[in-house]
Amino acid sequence: MNQGRTQKQTGKFGVTKGFDSRKVEKEGDIMTIGKEPITAYATTRVIKIADMMIDNDCRRIPIVDAGTKKLLGIAKAIDIVDFLGGGEKYNIILNNFKGNFLSAINSPIAKITSSNFTTLTNLDSIDDALKIIIRMHTSLIPVVDKDGKILKVISEKDVFPTLKISGVKACDIMQREVITVTPETTIKDLARMVVNTQKRRIPVVSDGHLVGIISVMDVLKFLKEGEFKSIMSEEILSETVNKIMKQPNVVFLDTDLDYIVTEMKETGFGGFPVVEDSKLLGMITTTDVIKAFYRNEE
Repeated sequence: MNQGRTQKQTGKFGVTKGFDSRKVEKEGDIMTIGKEPITAYATTRVIKIADMMIDNDCRRIPIVDAGTKKLLGIAKAIDIVDFLGGGEKYNIILNNFKGNFLSAINSPIAKITSSNFTTLTNLDSIDDALKIIIRMHTSLIPVVDKDGKILKVISEKDVFPTLKISGVKACDIMQREVITVTPETTIKDLARMVVNTQKRRIPVVSDGHLVGIISVMDVLKFLKEGEFKSIMSEEILSETVNKIMKQPNVVFLDTDLDYIVTEMKETGFGGFPVVEDSKLLGMITTTDVIKAFYRNEE
């Protein structure tokens, strides 16, 4: 990891990087996993970034210098949701664009690019990546060289368990405290909840029963598919969750972890509500599965 290995420098958006120039170190096994990054520039429009996230099914896109390809920041789906009305970034629409949504989504992504993220270097290990994913609940980690140029990205899928774990049930690893919304919750309130809790997906409950689930990506798809007919942001954000929520894939208290892993791989879903008689009891996410697997390996 870039923390603690060497002296560091701060990049344009606050990214830290550093290598030990006193000796040549062996390349770490982190370079055996991951994939080529999908990147964008600081001048890329917000709406284009949202399109890229939907088309490529990714919540984070590295922002690089157009000339040097050095990593400058990370565009995050949750920051776009924040921008639309979930938190402090919403003030940009009010102050800079006088509430005009169409102008705001066509502004450069640099306005909301995150400087709060962690990178790995090509000297690091897969274990380093695991520690970041588990402790920081991040879905994507850039790997950079000594000059800060991005080499690849590591995602949760790259470290997802491939072996079976016997005897572990959903009830053993699920999150029991779950944030929920109702079908009547507005997109604005949902956005604020997502930003404040940093949850990627939130169950929708009515009269104590699970009726749907909604994610950060569902909000972005709502944007991409042209559902926002109004120009003013307040009118857009008054739409309700029931318009974009999805039917949830669920698991039960006694569902085997092996089955959950298989379902996550086959469906691409990053989390499942845990129910009994349609009542929500908990949530299981990819991070919970990774934690359970590598805890058993220790």
